[in-house]
Amino acid sequence: MFKKKSILWSLLLIVSCFLLIACSSQKDVKSILASESKSTHTTFGNDVQFMTDKKWQVDDEEGPFDLQLWHDSSYMGVMVYHLSDFNDDLNSAEKLLNFHIDDLKGKRNEFIEVEPLTVLDKREDISISQVVYSGVKKDESTKFIYFFNMITFDDNPDLVAFVLMTTLPSDFEEERPELDDILSSVELLEP
Repeated sequence: MFKKKSILWSLLLIVSCFLLIACSSQKDVKSILASESKSTHTTFGNDVQFMTDKKWQVDDEEGPFDLQLWHDSSYMGVMVYHLSDFNDDLNSAEKLLNFHIDDLKGKRNEFIEVEPLTVLDKREDISISQVVYSGVKKDESTKFIYFFNMITFDDNPDLVAFVLMTTLPSDFEEERPELDDILSSVELLEP
């Protein structure tokens, strides 16, 4: 009887060890695969960078943004500003965010606020102000979601990153977690 219990405990211990090894290795493999499926994208002036899934491609077409990315029907544009470069009319993150909203409002029909302004402290060193609008380009019929974001950095209060993300309304709720993850991945390269 004692011998049977001893053998059972030994087998149980061996099986537990194999399970522990298998699970820990699987976690490491998942971690490696996740990091290999990511890409780092840096703004034109090398001020900030974002981490995205590899499906996001750089848009090399000339445009107003310091970084332009896209995948499927989604688009992301980033502009980096130094607040000290502006007069009192645009010398804060809030003023720049409102400037961009007003600018797009003049270029879109049916421009409606979908979600009010919220401020997220995703990490202790950054703050993200977000507001969501929907609208239709003039002379077109397709409606888009315009996800406005202004990122401020505690390590460099003079630097702000304006991020505009667009997608179809039918895709927004599904893509929102990924878009928020991209925003949260922001890194200030040189304080």
